[in-house]
Amino acid sequence: MKPKEYIKKYNLIAGWKRSYQDNFLADLTSELFAFLEMLNAFDNPQKFDNALNMIRNKWDAISNKIPYGLPEGMWRYYYATTVLKIRKETCPTETNRIEREREERRLEYEERKRRQAEEDAYFQRIREERQKAWEKMRDAYFFMLFSGFKLPPLNEFRILGLTKDATADEVRSAYRELTIKYHPDRGGDQEKFVQITEAKNKCLAWINRN
Repeated sequence: MKPKEYIKKYNLIAGWKRSYQDNFLADLTSELFAFLEMLNAFDNPQKFDNALNMIRNKWDAISNKIPYGLPEGMWRYYYATTVLKIRKETCPTETNRIEREREERRLEYEERKRRQAEEDAYFQRIREERQKAWEKMRDAYFFMLFSGFKLPPLNEFRILGLTKDATADEVRSAYRELTIKYHPDRGGDQEKFVQITEAKNKCLAWINRN
């Protein structure tokens, strides 16, 4: 039908009425099929679009000739509920391609989500490990603070020629050897003798506490 035939058939000269919609769209659909057949549009998206443009041009011609025109929302409804279904059946190769691409995008999205979840889990584990390490250091600090814990007198052990792992007997033995060398009564250095004596006392005190 020509635009003026639509206007006459549905008495659109007085304006559009909602009650016309189903029959009006059915007529458009019949013409769409006719154009598709005329253009031999099967499995040819470009020819399908050409046929659809003919329908849209007819729609616009009708709309421009009646008061207030045809509702644009009705065209969107028609396109979503009818045209897309016809295109899917008429152009199966394109439809399969679109569905395949959609599936590929879905799989890519799922893969990104999986990788993101793994990355989030990794960094969460790192944060938890750091938190535990920090809590361990904090607990150790408060233990030393409230238990009176002191660091080993490393300098005093060095004065005696020992390491911090030395035993009480090793401290006494080292002290005896040094007193023979530095005792003032034997011509030794008084200041050095006092130093090794204090070192011996501090080292033994630390060993006894630990």
